Amino acid sequence: MESVAGAPVVGEDLFGRERELAHIWRMLERGAHVLMTAPKRVGKTCLMREMECDPRNGWIVVYADVEACTEPGDIIAEILGEIVKKEEFKKSSGMKCPTCSARPPDGLTPFRSPYSRPKYAQQ
Repeated sequence: MESVAGAPVVGEDLFGRERELAHIWRMLERGAHVLMTAPKRVGKTCLMREMECDPRNGWIVVYADVEACTEPGDIIAEILGEIVKKEEFKKSSGMKCPTCSARPPDGLTPFRSPYSRPKYAQQ
């Protein structure tokens, strides 16, 4: 029998995980760091995506897929790239960022790190 993996579920399609979500929120509100470890296909990404789609009041949740990152700088670039895309972040910080689009303005190389290759090469 072949296992077919689909996209992570959120909203009404995610059910029976209220206890786990409440526990994660309690930990975060207490200032704790949360590390979710489990075998594949258990629902870690679903929980993270649900928190992003329905954050608690006062929270801005950012999801960044860093699985393909091979260097520390790539991880930082991916996370920062997701942060600047968030409308809530731009509103709360008053940020006006030219790199919030999918492609940076001509000639810019955002999030360049000495530990990784640039995400965008100059044109």
